[in-house]
This record gives sequence, structure tokens and C-alpha cells, in this order.
Amino acid sequence: MTAKTSKTAPQTIKCVYVISGQSGRFRDAQLAKLRKSVLEGCDWSMCLRQFDAEQANIAEVLNELRTLPFLGPRRVVELHRADSFVKEHRQALEQYLTSPSTTAVLLLLLDKPLPGNLRITKVIHKLGSCYSLEPARTQDIPLVLARLAKDTYGKTLGPAAAGALQELTGNSLNALAEELEKLCLYVGDRAAISIEDVQALVGQNRELSVFEITDALIKQDTPRAMQLMERILHQDRNAQYGIIGLLAWYVRRLRKARVMLDSKLPSHQICQQLKVWYRRDEFIRQAAQSSAEGLRLACKQLTKADLAVKTGAANVPNAVERFILSFASISQHP
Repeated sequence: MTAKTSKTAPQTIKCVYVISGQSGRFRDAQLAKLRKSVLEGCDWSMCLRQFDAEQANIAEVLNELRTLPFLGPRRVVELHRADSFVKEHRQALEQYLTSPSTTAVLLLLLDKPLPGNLRITKVIHKLGSCYSLEPARTQDIPLVLARLAKDTYGKTLGPAAAGALQELTGNSLNALAEELEKLCLYVGDRAAISIEDVQALVGQNRELSVFEITDALIKQDTPRAMQLMERILHQDRNAQYGIIGLLAWYVRRLRKARVMLDSKLPSHQICQQLKVWYRRDEFIRQAAQSSAEGLRLACKQLTKADLAVKTGAANVPNAVERFILSFASISQHP
């Protein structure tokens, strides 16, 4: 279901569930899957009650949980932004869970997992399930995407298509889930999403990508790289949150490829080991035109840029601009 969960998907309906993790499209997809499971056979309009927990009253929530369902076998009470609510009303929730309603499900959405040493956490683990949507490791993302495509949309997403989607979109699970939803709509009734679908839809949407910036830099076309960066930040309001990390990920991969080329490893094996699914020939060409030491220095510069942004010493456009201007002198370092 997720990059990391404490339990597998529910086989029987339990009285309480917790989903913790950063809000966004990826968490929404996991929530939709869980809703579909617990509300099977129910009229959603009558059996689903949603609260903004920051404005909810504990008495009203408990009353909803004890109300008998109508037009369905159970009632689901869903609390969004529930971190502070659980902390404030922990004892009342613990008391309710000592004798929960047999026809109600409590679903808590949290930004952070509950501390494991709390009694309520132990009670929830005993009676229900906790899903912690922790960030996936980079190498695990294609598998996470394939499971999400199958479980949520009933689509098959092969390794090549998943890898291409990751290359074009980056490692943000929320951004990837958003693009995956678009792809599922794009393919319509077809059961599988192909690499051609990814290239046709996502490739066009991400035409001004990190690949193009890096390509311009390797070709020593600094003005072109600056122009691409400015257009990306202008056209995609979310790009500033991930562009430095995406650049660092791509440059690190190029460095690994350069080392493998120096070891006389065949290009197809390099792409397989590094899971390069998109623009393989261009990727190998970029690695061949760079030096391993120059790419190492570029990674170091990107780490400094990331630190400068996180500490407030620079904003994202200025930090990326300084990296671009310095790349010409460091990338060709012997």
C-alpha cells in the first residue's frame, strides 16, 4: 500500500485506522483505497462522516461513532488534521476504544506517526491498523508506483514505464501520484501503462526538465541553462521545492555512470544498474562528455546550495543560479 506500513492491507474491517504522512496526492490515493475497503456495501453519502479535527468537538465525534449506520453495515467517522485532536482527547479516545462500536470505524489522518510509547498507540495497533507513509528509498519508488497503479486504478505499470515516470517527475511521491492519476485517465480502458504513454504525456508536461538543464550545462551553454531554469520556476510553482534535490539526484547518477564507463562497462549494463529507462543514449552521452571528478564537485556544489536554502542564506532561484554559473568551471575538471 505504501512505501512503509506497519501492517498489510486490511482483510477484515477493524474499528480504527490511522494514516500518517505528508498530505498530498499520494496520501489521498491511500485514503481512497482504505475508504473503498471499509465502505464496501455502504451508501457513502449516508455512512461517511468527515471532520476537520482542528474544529471538531470530541462529544460530537463520539456521538457519530455510536450512531447506528443507515443504508449500510457500518459507519465511518473520518478526522482530518487530527494530530492535535488526538493529543488533546487521548484519554477520551482510549476510553472509547475499550468498548468500540461494532458498527463504526474511526479513521484518523495525521501528519506524523503516533509515538510508539503512548498507550493509545498500543491500543490502536492491537485493535486496528496504522499506515505510515514514510518516504520511499529512491530505488524502491518504481515498485511503490506499480503497486499504487494496481491497487488504486487497476492498471499495470511495468518497470520501464515506472522508471521513466520517476526520471521525468522526480522522487516526490505526491508529484508522482498526481502524474500517475493523469496517466490512468490518459490510457482510458487499457489495462497497462506503457513507457510510450509516459513519454507522450509526462514527457511533454516536463519538457523543461532537469535533463535539459544538465544537457545545456554539459554543452557549456550557460545562457540556455539559465533560461530553462527560469522558465521551470515560472511555469511550475512547485518546482522550487524539489529542483535542487532533483538536480543532485541526476548529477550523482551521471557520476556513477562516468565511473562505470571508465571501468569499460557496456552502456546497456550501466543503464540497467542505474535504472535508466528514458533517453538512455542521451544519458550515456552526457556521462561520457563529463569527468567523474567534475561531477563529484558538482554534487558538492549542490549540497552547499541545498544547505544555503534550508538555512535561509539563499533562496532557490539564487542558489540554482550560482550552481549553474559555477558548473562550467567544475564539470570539466580532470
